[in-house]
Amino acid sequence: MGAAGNKKPKKPKDKHHVPAYEKEEALNEASKKPRNQKK
Repeated sequence: MGAAGNKKPKKPKDKHHVPAYEKEEALNEASKKPRNQKK
């Protein structure tokens, strides 16, 4: 039964998984916007 679970399509997992480069881009954008301006 456990093996059958692995046969499920990876599409739903891919939606939740964020590529490393996308994460880096998001971090770069966040660092570009100075949070101190909200003070």
